[in-house]
Amino acid sequence: MINRIAEIIRKGRRFLVTSHVRLDGDAVGSELALYEALRGLGKEAVVYNQDRTPQVYAFLPDAGVIVNRLGSLDGFDAVFVLDCSEIERVGDEAPRIAEVRRIVNIDHHISNDRYGHLTLTDPEASSTGEMVFRLLDGMGVEITKDMAVNLYTAILTDTGAFRYSNTGPGTFAVAGRLLEKGADPAGIAQLVYETHPAVKFRLLALALSTLEFDWQGKIAALTVSKRMPDEAGAQWAYTGGFVV
Repeated sequence: MINRIAEIIRKGRRFLVTSHVRLDGDAVGSELALYEALRGLGKEAVVYNQDRTPQVYAFLPDAGVIVNRLGSLDGFDAVFVLDCSEIERVGDEAPRIAEVRRIVNIDHHISNDRYGHLTLTDPEASSTGEMVFRLLDGMGVEITKDMAVNLYTAILTDTGAFRYSNTGPGTFAVAGRLLEKGADPAGIAQLVYETHPAVKFRLLALALSTLEFDWQGKIAALTVSKRMPDEAGAQWAYTGGFVV
């Protein structure tokens, strides 16, 4: 499959890269790493997401290239849909994107319905970032420092800082390769997990006011209402990490 995807990239000139609504680190990091690889190969690439990039990932190299409005799709040789188990998760533009003549579906979710013309899935992979690394490495693409930062962030966040059960020996092997290419694990972890705007804590305070316990204190639940982010002046993305 890697060879078939490589052939599409080799023959194509202009590519669209996209992912799911309610963006996470795996989606954004994977998109930007693929964008950088395509640009490095002399291709044109556009990264489109329906939702704005969460502020926590604004530090990622090339995060500023992402657009949130999609113009004409004429002229795209293929679209790469990353980290999406169904094409509908792209959002409102999914019907138009589905009409692009070649769709390359790269994902690690076991629920992926194998949409598109080429599907590269691996439920055993920790993240789409890990899969994008394998793709680029298999193509012989030189992994730059910027690509390493994006891919390491993708893997770090989708494994819960290497705590989740989707973390395997291959995950650490890829992470090690990315460190060799310049990714700074301490710096990235600090930016992702230890750097927060004040509005996130305002939102957390509102959510904690709804905290309830059940099953003799063994289960805790809280609610984030639609009005809370507006009241706190925060993005929905700031709810990430409220439940661990």
